[in-house]
Amino acid sequence: MEREINSQCYHPCIMHFITTLQDKTHVYFLTEFLGGGDLFTSIREIGNLTKEQSML
Repeated sequence: MEREINSQCYHPCIMHFITTLQDKTHVYFLTEFLGGGDLFTSIREIGNLTKEQSML
């Protein structure tokens, strides 16, 4: 289900989904590379986001 939803999402603020790969025990999601860190680390470093920051 997650694969189908991700494959239908086209928005500049949503990570681009490319495809899935599977072996005997795992399913892998191949997505575009997003540099610059993650949201959790940014919030830990700068503190709570303002309303304006959260809307970007």
